[in-house]
Amino acid sequence: MLFDEMGVELTHIEFPVFSNYIVHVEVTSNFEKAVKKYPATEVISDDDISNSAGITIFVRNSNLTFIFLKPNASVGVIAHESLSAAVRRSHIT
Repeated sequence: MLFDEMGVELTHIEFPVFSNYIVHVEVTSNFEKAVKKYPATEVISDDDISNSAGITIFVRNSNLTFIFLKPNASVGVIAHESLSAAVRRSHIT
């Protein structure tokens, strides 16, 4: 298991069939701090963070997508963020 400095368990899901595309998933109660801790994700606005139960962030020119979820995220939010990551991957050529 991977843990960050806040004690949050991190999960990386690799998809070898998609050229080793990586989906980095974090479920955290400190949503704002988690989203802001990576250079690729720190640009997300505070309004977007505070009004969301989940956020999917695509890193330009990369094989990496971040999904951040709050612990109380509904199945619908999880499905929405997962679909966003999958659809984004399908549009990368």
